[in-house]
Amino acid sequence: MRTTRSSSLRNRIADSGQKEKLNDQQAIYYMRRLWSFLPESIKGCCVYIDPAWMLKFRTQFKEREGVIEWLGRLNIFMQKYVFFPLCLSNHWSLVILCNPGGDIKRKKERPSMILLDSLDGSMKSEVEIFMSSVLHELYKNRFISQNDFGNIKLAIPKVPKQRDDKTCGFFVLYYMTLFLKEIPVKFDFETGYPAC
Repeated sequence: MRTTRSSSLRNRIADSGQKEKLNDQQAIYYMRRLWSFLPESIKGCCVYIDPAWMLKFRTQFKEREGVIEWLGRLNIFMQKYVFFPLCLSNHWSLVILCNPGGDIKRKKERPSMILLDSLDGSMKSEVEIFMSSVLHELYKNRFISQNDFGNIKLAIPKVPKQRDDKTCGFFVLYYMTLFLKEIPVKFDFETGYPAC
């Protein structure tokens, strides 16, 4: 990815949201542009989830089945990394589901999550509750028992922090960009997951 193009894109998005927080349309615009610059090898192992679908999943209970069906079309279980940019309680954070198609019973490369939060994991409980409901729907035909969900670990690495109350969404896009720039070949809790 060329830094000049991504820098100018970041500047345009920052200008458009200078006085307000990032909105779904700006986030999607950035992610589409970001994905358009990725090499095919990375596009083939990663997918991002539209935040509007997650909002629908969270607020429209009757629509959940349709959201999960849509997620199924993205071949999530064939990906290495699935990016969930979430806006919960008016705060953006990024959850990356790693090895979604891995075997939960194996020690290596099993499904796990990373929470990248510019408020130092302050949303951990809310994110865990929300992602638990998403994962329950996604995995309900793949896991044998409810206990399997407890094996999906959540890591909260140290990341750059926001210094105001408006830039959380831009930090999410920044985290996503950096992760994709230095994407780990493998993500594994047992051997020490890569630094973020």
